[in-house]
Amino acid sequence: MTESIVLEVRSFLSNDAIRKTNVKPDHCTFPAIGVPWDVLFLKDCKLAIQQKKLFSSSFSIIEADVSSKTTLNLRALRSSAVMVFVLRGQVNYLNEESEQLDTLREGNCFTSYIPLGKAKIQLRRGKTSALVIDLEKHLLRKSFEPAYTAFSSIIKLWKDRAVAPLSLPQINISKQISDILVKIRMTLTNHPNEVINAENLIPICLNIYEEGLQKGKGLSREVSLNRVKMLRAHLEEIYPYSEKCSKTSIRNSLGWSEWMLREILKTYFNTPINQHIKRLRIQRATILLRTTEMKINDISNEIGFSAPPEFIKDFKSLKGVTPSNYRKKRKYHPNSD
Repeated sequence: MTESIVLEVRSFLSNDAIRKTNVKPDHCTFPAIGVPWDVLFLKDCKLAIQQKKLFSSSFSIIEADVSSKTTLNLRALRSSAVMVFVLRGQVNYLNEESEQLDTLREGNCFTSYIPLGKAKIQLRRGKTSALVIDLEKHLLRKSFEPAYTAFSSIIKLWKDRAVAPLSLPQINISKQISDILVKIRMTLTNHPNEVINAENLIPICLNIYEEGLQKGKGLSREVSLNRVKMLRAHLEEIYPYSEKCSKTSIRNSLGWSEWMLREILKTYFNTPINQHIKRLRIQRATILLRTTEMKINDISNEIGFSAPPEFIKDFKSLKGVTPSNYRKKRKYHPNSD
């Protein structure tokens, strides 16, 4: 899909199920000039993907024709930051455990931090189109601008290579943004001046997005987003220590009121805090199972479980296999789940 985010299904499809073409597929409405389409024929979905490289960044256009609700697995090859424009349809964004993180609505755009690892998108019946821009180089430049506060949370997560995703609020795609997207799509990559001009339009999009957040009082949530960042970082630090993982201990450590913690969890976390801690522990367990010869009991103690049976049960509930079988599977099939 992008340079850093790929569709896992591509590796499983036969050559007959993937077709490269210079002829615009019938279901595509937002073409990028000068680049071919990769058309993927799935059971209940036909996907058309275009990728275009600009001067120091790239963008992708994904257009789908879905006959029945379809879930697609994604893999982020590295931590990345993107700006997404939902041009048509609606997309549900899920984590690896199929818990819904966000709903991406037609006519909206937003920026998001995507951590290394797996995620999913769910497409409804009908046609869906989205344009995705890699922002890494642009956010790196913006990180040196103190006034550019809207993206500080995403920049911090990206720099820290955090394991949890974060999306900033969605705003409407204005006519000005829509006109910019048309210019980007129409850019001829064999004309250097056009490519540079298109590249320079991306920071303008970011500025418009920031202004949209201000008008919609999105920036009033910046304090809350910083608290989300604080909470996620704190949980990543304390998850191996059960005595520090109670809500009371967390509130005391962060200096928050009971109301503040409850509001942050209700607004920005889609799962109870104990489920989030469990996921962090299991993520750490998968790394230890892949990279060490530690015994299962020792891993259980290392990541904060009170007893190995509890660890094995929770691991299987999230990964579908026991820790021992996961280790065997990764040993003989390193690229498998």
